[in-house]
Amino acid sequence: MKEADAKVTLVCGVYGKGLVLSVEVARNAKVTELRDVIARELVIHPRFLTLRLAWKEGEGWLQCDEDLDKILAGQVDSAFEKMLLLCPLVKNESGDGYLESAFDPGDCEVHVLVEARNPN
Repeated sequence: MKEADAKVTLVCGVYGKGLVLSVEVARNAKVTELRDVIARELVIHPRFLTLRLAWKEGEGWLQCDEDLDKILAGQVDSAFEKMLLLCPLVKNESGDGYLESAFDPGDCEVHVLVEARNPN
């Protein structure tokens, strides 16, 4: 499989909804493409979504455990980095991006936190 055809599955937690979903996106996608895929799943216009990387330095990926429901029911945690829409998902040669090139999702990890703003 060519690199351009490779896909990655990311687990996303949605603030305020207590919802966890998996989405598949091309490894060479930009964050905006990930946002669009998530928006289709949530049936919401993409402009109402803000994505955050569910990674904290020294702690790693957010885990799917008993604390996840509390986190998703609470306020948006600004300690999680806001993902810039035009950045690539996977780091490029310049180091721009969010996921390491060898990224391999593990079990019980959340990779993206989604803030869905009310369109009204």
